[in-house]
Amino acid sequence: MKSFFTAAAAASLMAGAASAQMVFEQGNVSLSYYNYPDRPSIGGFVLDASGAYQIGQFGVQLDATTTVLTDFIDLVELYSVAGRAYKTLPNGTKLGGYLKAEFIRGAVDEEIYGYGAEALFALGALDIEAYAGGATIIGFNILGNAGIQAYYEISPSLELSAGGDFLWDYDGDLMQFYNLAAEYSFSGIPVSLRASYSTGSINVIGISASYSFGPNTDSRLFGNRIYPIHVGI
Repeated sequence: MKSFFTAAAAASLMAGAASAQMVFEQGNVSLSYYNYPDRPSIGGFVLDASGAYQIGQFGVQLDATTTVLTDFIDLVELYSVAGRAYKTLPNGTKLGGYLKAEFIRGAVDEEIYGYGAEALFALGALDIEAYAGGATIIGFNILGNAGIQAYYEISPSLELSAGGDFLWDYDGDLMQFYNLAAEYSFSGIPVSLRASYSTGSINVIGISASYSFGPNTDSRLFGNRIYPIHVGI
């Protein structure tokens, strides 16, 4: 599992890249485990790192993810990097777009290049995130994808979320994913635990631990845009 260090190293570089022109705002590192009830012998391990910066009037977020799917005999590895640029409005709403690349290594090697527009609306205790975009799987197909996610803060320690993601090709095939999650943040330390359940085209149960750092950890980062056709989330 030495590839797991890829995202951790990226998080360190994100924090160290801050300069007078590029001011570091926030970082987050999370480790997740996913189980697939329809195929319980398979486990998914995900290490994700994100960092946000302010450059003048605009924000930039950089993401790196390492995913391993395994039945503890064979494994498939997925590496993902993304960059996004956005504008934060006076009310805290973020409007922007993203570019990303994924590299799958295993029984079949694939490359995916994606793009899209996204928004993160700050509505007091309620945040709503929405995105729409497309992707090309090299040598295979062109895909469209869209999603929406709502986050509601029950208390400073507890947040509930729900949403859906949709992935389709231009032959009319559609994959649908719906999720529910609860996240608990510990008081006094920037650590949280999250439990999630996704259903639809793939059923997934997940648990995650996250660590946030930087001067602006109260601001929400944009979510990961990993394509669920590969990792089930």
